[in-house]
Amino acid sequence: MSKYVEESLIIAALESDREEVQRLVGDMLPGERRALLDAIELVEEELEAAPEQPGKGQP
Repeated sequence: MSKYVEESLIIAALESDREEVQRLVGDMLPGERRALLDAIELVEEELEAAPEQPGKGQP
């Protein structure tokens, strides 16, 4: 997955642009989708483990 596609996907998701997210994911190869899912799972784990107060976590 190119850096441009990654950035576009993140921006579309942040803007809640479901149609653009669906289009971008639909254009991905299966291996790229798996890599994206792995990255999302890692982010979810870190968010769940993060302290409740913003800015109080470790860099």
